[in-house]
Amino acid sequence: DCLSCLQMSDGTVEDAAIEVAEASLELTASGNPFGQIWLRLDDASFPEEGWTDFVVVILGRWADAAASLLLGERGPFDIEFMEGPFSVRVRSIDAGLWELALISHGRETRPLRVLSLDGGVFARRILSAANRILRRCQVNGWNTVDIERLSVRASRLSAAIPGLVN
Repeated sequence: DCLSCLQMSDGTVEDAAIEVAEASLELTASGNPFGQIWLRLDDASFPEEGWTDFVVVILGRWADAAASLLLGERGPFDIEFMEGPFSVRVRSIDAGLWELALISHGRETRPLRVLSLDGGVFARRILSAANRILRRCQVNGWNTVDIERLSVRASRLSAAIPGLVN
């Protein structure tokens, strides 16, 4: 199980981001960018620091959920890590405040922790990660359906972030 998230307490997270190790990106035989991606919540990581998964797909799901929340939907939205039994359920709980439930799918599906954070700040960090990965894919000459989908979702998120100059 997620050792660092088990050591955290429920409550408000001051510093949250989707971490992606750009140098770890590789194109799988099926044409999907794969690399290290995880959720950093203050000093903890979920599922764990250095988690490897389908980066573009997961970032696309985060961008889509974040844009929907910023545009007034309340959620919840489930973002699953594809290479393991973990997901995050995100929903709006107040103006600008989002709740994240870190979930382990084992014998019983249960939240490991429930945390709240500033949705606007987190959305900007999701967009930043998505844009970095899109640039990396472009530099590498990669173009897949999932990369195109991430580009569309990142544009939608950019348009949904208040005060962001596009």
